[in-house]
Amino acid sequence: MTFNGTVLGNFVAQGKNIFERYDLVVDAAAMNTLQFSETASGNDTVGPLLDNISVRKINQVQGENLLSNGGFEFSGAVESEVHRASIDGWQSDNAFHLFATANNGVTPQNGSEVYLKLDRTDAADSITAQANLQTGKSYRVEFDIAADTGVSNESNAVQVLLNGVTLGTAYATGNGWQTVSFNVEDLPVQIS
Repeated sequence: MTFNGTVLGNFVAQGKNIFERYDLVVDAAAMNTLQFSETASGNDTVGPLLDNISVRKINQVQGENLLSNGGFEFSGAVESEVHRASIDGWQSDNAFHLFATANNGVTPQNGSEVYLKLDRTDAADSITAQANLQTGKSYRVEFDIAADTGVSNESNAVQVLLNGVTLGTAYATGNGWQTVSFNVEDLPVQIS
């Protein structure tokens, strides 16, 4: 049996037709995995642009961001764009492709110094972060998204997942940044 990817224990029946009861206490403040994935399946060199990702309790929308580094900031100068192996607060199997200046007319959003491009050709097509969320509470996942170029919606879409469950898909349309949010009502305990 696992909870949020952590093995809680292995339980084996002691005999045929014998039922046993196991009571487990699960810490409701367990870490939860938030994932953003490019939806396009081809290597098309374009992908959605992301910035200012936050997770907040719904009744505290202006409260503390429960994600670390939702703007992908890091120490060091970036003149225009850079590929980095790591970014504090985020994980990926590939490099992070970051921009500090205009890319196809898009600049970093609301005081951010950089923004992220998801693209399976030359960088990360999926990123994850951990958030300390409580079972039974409601949260808002919010982020800014922009289109990389004037290509299909599918190439500029991102799927958002929490603990492997899809919250929704956002499509960047038009020019400039759009703010998208998904609500997570009464975060369930995930035991599989």
